[in-house]
Amino acid sequence: MNKKLLIFGEGRFGNMAREIAEEMKCFEKIELIESKRGFIFGDGTDQEKWMREYSYAFAAVDNSELRLEWINKLE
Repeated sequence: MNKKLLIFGEGRFGNMAREIAEEMKCFEKIELIESKRGFIFGDGTDQEKWMREYSYAFAAVDNSELRLEWINKLE
């Protein structure tokens, strides 16, 4: 399994998650996708594309409802 991490984030939460992941030194690739008004890539329907490339994902948004929504989608 690849060791690529995709972080769905906003501002300081996403940047903090990326910094922590980098310090862990266990991922081959780390990418941060910033959300725009609650939508992380387009309308969210192309998430399958990202799920094929990344074996790990983390929701790092400050809005707890949105964070829970993305955690459920990622599971």
